[in-house]
Amino acid sequence: MTTIYISGNTEETIISGTVVSEAVRQKFSKAEKMLEERGFEVINMFGEHMARSTEVAFRWREMSPNSSYFLLYRLNWLLTCNAIYMMSDFLDCPAAKVEHAFAIATGITVYYDDELYADGTLRGKAYDEHRLPEVAP
Repeated sequence: MTTIYISGNTEETIISGTVVSEAVRQKFSKAEKMLEERGFEVINMFGEHMARSTEVAFRWREMSPNSSYFLLYRLNWLLTCNAIYMMSDFLDCPAAKVEHAFAIATGITVYYDDELYADGTLRGKAYDEHRLPEVAP
């Protein structure tokens, strides 16, 4: 089974030290359900299960979850995946851009949201090759 990591604009909620908004949780949850329906095993860092495990991990290590350590934690989870799903708003989030670059640098398959670059700048061969499949590979 292909394991896929969800990345997108998180409004810099963790990095800035604020709580993850309900809108962000719902956006990631919607993407998670769509990916599961296609047969992927999904890593959603903002899902309820991952949020609890993150909290426990940071408490155990006596680390602040609103620090850059959270980004490193996310990248470690990304390394366990075969693919990453980039939501259309990822370019608005510095952490998501880091996840994107990290995936490319480590050879993780990158799938883009169909709405990415609505102005047509990512169409043609590059778009077709990186379009999310209807069924997990």
